[in-house]
Amino acid sequence: MNEVLSLEHVEVPAYEFEDFYPEHLAKDAAEQHKNSAFSSTLSGLAKVASLKSLAVKSSKLLNKDEDIELIRSERRLEPFWKIEVKRIINYELVQNYRTNVENPDAKSVLIEDASEEIKVNTPQNMNIQTSYISFNVKEICQRDIVFSSVIDGMERSHVNESLLQAYLKEPKYRSKPLESEVIEPSLLQSGLMQRARQKLLETTIINAPTLDEKTVIECLEIYFRPVFAFEYRHKKDNRTAIIEVDGLTGKVIDNGTSWFSQKANQEKMKSLLKDVVSEVAGSIVPGGATIANILLDNKK
Repeated sequence: MNEVLSLEHVEVPAYEFEDFYPEHLAKDAAEQHKNSAFSSTLSGLAKVASLKSLAVKSSKLLNKDEDIELIRSERRLEPFWKIEVKRIINYELVQNYRTNVENPDAKSVLIEDASEEIKVNTPQNMNIQTSYISFNVKEICQRDIVFSSVIDGMERSHVNESLLQAYLKEPKYRSKPLESEVIEPSLLQSGLMQRARQKLLETTIINAPTLDEKTVIECLEIYFRPVFAFEYRHKKDNRTAIIEVDGLTGKVIDNGTSWFSQKANQEKMKSLLKDVVSEVAGSIVPGGATIANILLDNKK
């Protein structure tokens, strides 16, 4: 069996989304949610729809605005991946075909110089006879297994695929080639390749001779979406809380993640993306990383 790797997109395109939800509105939204960000117990109650209003009111009583101060804020570009990989398996399968013969005068049928005798089938308790032939054929088959997904580059549970798909499908959210400093993705060679590999190998065993196999990386792109982050400190006990506001949808998360320290400029991202192509190739096809590196070096 021959196994071939095809890299339809060798260079990984990188894009950044422009702000749709303006920064001043994001700051206003963060100010409105800063009380609830410090009420972990009440925020748990707020998950129950019937207690949400009570939780917000109680939060304002426990945390006064003057006790909470903004200590830092930033606009950051957070990564997510778009990937599509196809595994193409070509194989042969010998099958027995059976078909009726409509001409009552026919005694045999010639199929590509092979004569097939016509058989007569007479069902029990029936007077109707059916003439048919049966013959073996070799089917030339192709099975396509596709892994297609949009995945958060920071591997967070609350950033799901449907949310990321919405960014790509909504025409009002505009993207452009990457030109800014960005948050360095933590999902590089580990999770991205593992998910692709698992999906491509999850298939029914083909009980037939395999002619060849080809893996095609049809799409591999990285996008960066704007997020406004605001860190607040409670003056009485020095607790801190981070509020994040989506720079596209305006959605507020009042239990934001810790500050991201790993950032990358264009040159660093270019190097990282080259490593990603090699890792994707090497994880799917033995020797694929070498092929990818050669192709990438030729692009320089």
